[in-house]
This record gives sequence, structure tokens and C-alpha cells, in this order.
Amino acid sequence: MWYIIAMQKNNNSNNGFIEKRKYSRIALKVKFQCESHPTITPQEDGLLHFYSKNLCCGGVFVECCSELTEGTILLMEFKLPKKEKTITVKGLVLRTNDKGFGIRFLTLNIDDFEFLDDYVNQCLS
Repeated sequence: MWYIIAMQKNNNSNNGFIEKRKYSRIALKVKFQCESHPTITPQEDGLLHFYSKNLCCGGVFVECCSELTEGTILLMEFKLPKKEKTITVKGLVLRTNDKGFGIRFLTLNIDDFEFLDDYVNQCLS
């Protein structure tokens, strides 16, 4: 079973969609890795590596000066600090700037979603 995270339709906004942040976000530096992408030169192991600046159940902002463009879809893996579980998620690059890029999680296994949600809530309490 997969958990799908989506934006809500709003006919009153200019572009038809508004972002509604549903999940609490924490500042957290976590190493992400993903398969090589045609627009980026991978590291020696053939993977792309980058670090998060903040994270929530809906997505992540990663610090990176790569050449990913908005609309790029990535299959990523990461582990939370002091946890053995690897989380695998497909993400969509929503925005980029000179500091990095924001990625919305598109698919997240329900077990991984709950695991991540528990971790974020523990960090906030």
C-alpha cells in the first residue's frame, strides 16, 4: 500500500492550486541518495548524494547546487539519525533556488509515512 500526498485544488488562487502544509517540518541534516539523473554528473558510486536542510512527511528541502529543474522526479533513499530503517520515496522537485531545491514526496509507503511522522513528532516534543 502506498500513501499519496497531493496538493489541494483551489479555484480562488491564480494558478488553481495552493500549497497547504499539512505536516510539521523539522530542521534536520540527513543524507539522501538517488539514482543518477541525466542532467547531473553522479559521484564515483554512480549515485547522487545530497543533504536535507529540513524535512517533513510531505517533503524535504535539500541543500545542493545541482542542476535539477522543477518537475524532475527522483527515486530517493534516506535513513533518519540513529535509525536503521531505510526509507524509499519518489519525489518531485517543486522549486529550486541558489541554496537547493524543495522536493514533495509523491509516494511514501504507509509504514514509512508513520515511521517518519513519529520521528518528526518526537523531535518536536
